[in-house]
Amino acid sequence: MTDKDNELLSELFQWYGRPAQEAQFQIHGYFRKAESINKTADVQQADKHAAYMIEELQHKIDQLKAYRLSLADRYGFLETAPSVPVVRLTRKRDYSSSKVHYYLCTYRRFVDSETEVEESRREYPGTERNNAIKDFHAYTKAHPGIISEMDIQKGRWEK
Repeated sequence: MTDKDNELLSELFQWYGRPAQEAQFQIHGYFRKAESINKTADVQQADKHAAYMIEELQHKIDQLKAYRLSLADRYGFLETAPSVPVVRLTRKRDYSSSKVHYYLCTYRRFVDSETEVEESRREYPGTERNNAIKDFHAYTKAHPGIISEMDIQKGRWEK
């Protein structure tokens, strides 16, 4: 990506003048049919407004093209970055209903940043704890070398 593309992206990802992780924009225009305008000054003003909107829209198009380039770069990184597979069994209590659920999830952990991307998730109700543990061990056995993590202990505040 060029310096111009990076500049366009930094403009796009601003929130109240500060860098942000998300962007949102809306463009509104109000136009009248040329036949309904009766004063030359109003025609000139409408033309200025239309020219301004064209310029604004072209700038947004350029920003979105730069964004697409950054997405292509990110896609290439995610496809080629070194990662390791992880399987994790966790226990969660839904505090509104007091029901326990077990989640068997597989992740892809990036070696350089330690961030994880969830690839699959399977939920078990609390009554199927043994099935969740059995499936966890079966998955670990079927995928030698995988990092396996089990966190199914009761929480500190649970009885």
